[in-house]
Amino acid sequence: QPSPYFNGAEIFAISKSQLAASVTANYVEFPHLSDGGILIETLQPAITSGSAPAEYFLHSFTVDASGNNSSFDNRLGIFALTNQSAVTAGGTPTLSNPAIFSSETYVQPNLAPQPSGVMLNPDDDRMQQVQYVNGKLYAALSSAVSIKNDATRTGIAWFQIKPSLKGSLTVKASITHQGYVGAAGTYLLYPAIAQGHNGIVEIGFSLSSTTQTPSAAYVTGTASDVTGFGPIYVVATGTGSYTDTFTCSGS
Repeated sequence: QPSPYFNGAEIFAISKSQLAASVTANYVEFPHLSDGGILIETLQPAITSGSAPAEYFLHSFTVDASGNNSSFDNRLGIFALTNQSAVTAGGTPTLSNPAIFSSETYVQPNLAPQPSGVMLNPDDDRMQQVQYVNGKLYAALSSAVSIKNDATRTGIAWFQIKPSLKGSLTVKASITHQGYVGAAGTYLLYPAIAQGHNGIVEIGFSLSSTTQTPSAAYVTGTASDVTGFGPIYVVATGTGSYTDTFTCSGS
């Protein structure tokens, strides 16, 4: 019997055409997913732009084999879902076996200050937004980042990944580019990465510090050579401190 507590991430494949037609939609559940003997906390589906051979899912390793929080890791995991149209016909699509591949190290992020003194909770280093476009996956997550001549702050670990399929059950992936985004005296929270139609790759995130109220910011790079990102641009400055005690404040 499944544990009454957390028992691994699940995938629900639902017929989009039936949902759009406002009729009872068929669905298929893939429960209690694990990778390398470790339960997956969050399995992030890729937002697919254009055609793709599969629906890809990425995850980071935020717990160990005993289910305890893991402070750091240097691996990512991938799944691929194929034959998605089978759901509408009442069939079952094919979920690949998981695959693990090496990445840069990512670390449990630090609590982030704001001028009010209330600390913001970046939660953990689970995978955030993922996008598939032009044969590549773009992904990002929150990580503690060591800043030169400063200190360790919460920043961003980002990845450009090349996936491949052999049949429907075997998926592989490798890193083509990766790196970190961080700033002295500043904390970057909850990144979301995406490539636009113009070839520009952008990471949007929240930004906070002891002197900066929580604000919306972004950095950009180019898809043709994503070896790094440019300066941080604040697009909307926060007008006050964040006080939601449920979703984002720590102690």
